[in-house]
Amino acid sequence: MIPPMTSDASFLAFLNLLARVGAVLVACTGAAVITGWLLHIGLLKSLLPGLVSMKYNTACGLLG
Repeated sequence: MIPPMTSDASFLAFLNLLARVGAVLVACTGAAVITGWLLHIGLLKSLLPGLVSMKYNTACGLLG
């Protein structure tokens, strides 16, 4: 039998979901920057026009 969810359990489930979504967004950012470096796409290297480009090794660190 599954115990009913309390407000604490639902809050922890929300935090778990939030952490997972954040991790996926960080990994996608790293993958986009690496793709930008490999394909020489300036927009993907800096993510926002006019900003300094993220270095390749930093993007690799976001994936690790």
